[in-house]
Amino acid sequence: LSPNIGYYFMDNLGIGLALNVSGTKLGRVKGSSFGAGPWLRYYVYKGVFAHAGYNFSSVKITTPGVPDLKFTGSNINLGIGYSHFLNNSIALEPKLYYDINSSKLDGDSESSKDNTFGLSIGFQIFFNRN
Repeated sequence: LSPNIGYYFMDNLGIGLALNVSGTKLGRVKGSSFGAGPWLRYYVYKGVFAHAGYNFSSVKITTPGVPDLKFTGSNINLGIGYSHFLNNSIALEPKLYYDINSSKLDGDSESSKDNTFGLSIGFQIFFNRN
């Protein structure tokens, strides 16, 4: 689940907060994660937008009889997308993105880094849109 909320304080320019919450279970192994961070979006031309965000996250993996694994991480997200409005308040939004990720196992001195390029598709709900 990845809800976010934002406020457009100028024409075409908005800031907001993104949340990421997930849980997983595979046999006796359980995993959970939580993340949050700010984002900035600018509408360039007729629904085309540039997007940038930063997220901090925490992950916990639990296996019976084994010490829990805990990770912390951060992510910088850069993207360009398009808001296709289905009506005045709801938009379907494909976005090409580039992520710069860093994570570290608690107690470990070194972090791992990776970069990801991808496509996401989501819905956005706009309140009080003119």
